[in-house]
Parts: sequence; structure tokens; C-alpha cells
Amino acid sequence: MKPPVIDPKTPPTTDPIQFDKIKPAPQPIIPPQPVVPVPQPLESVKQKLTFLFYQTDEEQFGYKRPLFADETFYYPASDCEDRSILFSILIRELLGLEVVLLHYPNHITTAVHFRDETVNGDYLMIDNKKFIVCDPTYIGANIGQAMRQLKNVSAEVVKLP
Repeated sequence: MKPPVIDPKTPPTTDPIQFDKIKPAPQPIIPPQPVVPVPQPLESVKQKLTFLFYQTDEEQFGYKRPLFADETFYYPASDCEDRSILFSILIRELLGLEVVLLHYPNHITTAVHFRDETVNGDYLMIDNKKFIVCDPTYIGANIGQAMRQLKNVSAEVVKLP
């Protein structure tokens, strides 16, 4: 049996989908999968800090070009604000942890509020909560390790909604 030929000149249908007439499949389309254990927040954050290639916008595009989070996966490289935005979304959405952006002169990074108070390193106190620096641009750095040149520089804290 040949698939139907779709004429590109024919406008798409405007008929509403009648969800009440859709019948369930007789068996699951996708077989049930085993439950994957939820990763520990600390290990999960470490993994998300290290998976992107770094390059400035000027090196990659020839001009300043902030990326939307999903564009960060499309382009071969990203810079500090691209990585920080994507990282903050991943940590908030996947792990449910609070994240703030730290805007330094010529650099943006993040800090994460871990519910586990034993996480150590460079931190800021914001609203009586300890936020540990997690810099997705600082290659090879551990959680809680701020760039040396920024340790004594004031940052604007940007709270995310």
C-alpha cells in the first residue's frame, strides 16, 4: 500500500480534532521502561557543568549574540551567558533547585542553593540561603570553585522567577 500523496498546494485542514472519538490503542505503543533512579543533586550538577564546548560570541559569530537555551544545543559552542542560562534551566527544571545568575563585569555565572548544607566552596548568602558558585564556563572547576580573578569582585545577583 502506497502512502497518500500530499499536495503542497492544498491548505491544511482546519477541522478540529475530536478527542472524544479517539480510541485507545489495544496495547501500549511504547513498552514500559524500568524506573531510572533519580541522580543525587551534587553528581547531577557536576555532569551538567562540563558538556559544552566554550567559545566567545565574537570568535564564533564575529559579533555579540546571546543564544536561547535550546540554541545552545544547535551551535557548536557557547559562551558564559549561554551556558549559565542553559545550566540554570536544567538545574531548576530537572533537579528543582534554586539558581541565581551572578553578573560580573565581562562574565556571567550561576550559584545554586543545595538543600544539603554539607556542600562546600565559594558561596553567597541570599535571603538567608547559602548559594554555592557553580560556573559552567570554568572548565575543570569543581562545584563551589569561583574563578580566582572574580573572588574579590562584586557581582549583581539576578534572581530567576
